[in-house]
Amino acid sequence: YPLCALAVSDERPVSTQSTWGNVNGDYIRFHQNLINGMPIVQPLGDNHKLDPSVNSSVNEILPIIEMSAQLWFFVDVHSRYEYGAVSHALCGKIKKWLQEIRVLAVRQETRHNKRELTLQNLILHLQKAAKVLAALSKLANSVHLGETTKGEGKIFNKGGGLLNVVYHLIRTSGERETIDIYKELLRSACVPYFKTLSTWIYRGMIQDPLASL
Repeated sequence: YPLCALAVSDERPVSTQSTWGNVNGDYIRFHQNLINGMPIVQPLGDNHKLDPSVNSSVNEILPIIEMSAQLWFFVDVHSRYEYGAVSHALCGKIKKWLQEIRVLAVRQETRHNKRELTLQNLILHLQKAAKVLAALSKLANSVHLGETTKGEGKIFNKGGGLLNVVYHLIRTSGERETIDIYKELLRSACVPYFKTLSTWIYRGMIQDPLASL
C-alpha cells in the first residue's frame, strides 16, 4: 500500500520500499552535503500529497534513515589506509552496530512482505536503534571534519586525537546508554594505539606504519 493511502491509525501494511540505506526511492532522495560530503535525506512527501498524520510519522523515520546512511559513509571513508589503525578499529566497531541494525531492517522488511507492518509498529521497533544511531552519528560528525574546542585548538580525526574526541563525548554525555556506547568504542579504538605505544616504551621500537600515534 502506498504511504499516501495510509493513515497512522490504519492497521494496513506500510510500504518500506527504498527506506533502508543510501538508495533513492519513491518517497526519499539523497543528496550530498557540500561541506562534509555526507548524504542528506530529501523527503518527497509533498510531491505525493501524503496525509498530514502520515507525513508526521514518516518524518520520525527519516532521521534514522539519514543517520544510517551517514554512518555507512563515515565507515567507508575512515576505514581508508590514510586514517590509521585507530580509526580502522573504531570503524570496525561501528560497522558491527550497523550490521545489527541492517538485520533489524531485514526483519521489518520480512514483516512488510507478510503485510504485518504499519508505520506505528515500524517506529516502535526502531526506537532502540535510533538511540544507538544518534550516539554514533554525533561521534561521526565530530570526527569527520575534526572538532574545534575553545582554547584547545584542533582535535584531529585520527590517532590519539580521535581517542580524545571519544573520551570527550564520554565525559560530556548524560545518558548511561550513550556513555556505554562511547566506552565500547573507546576500548576498541585503544587497542592498536596502546599496542604501538607499548612496543615503543618496552622495546624502543616505533612500529606505526599507519601513523596511529
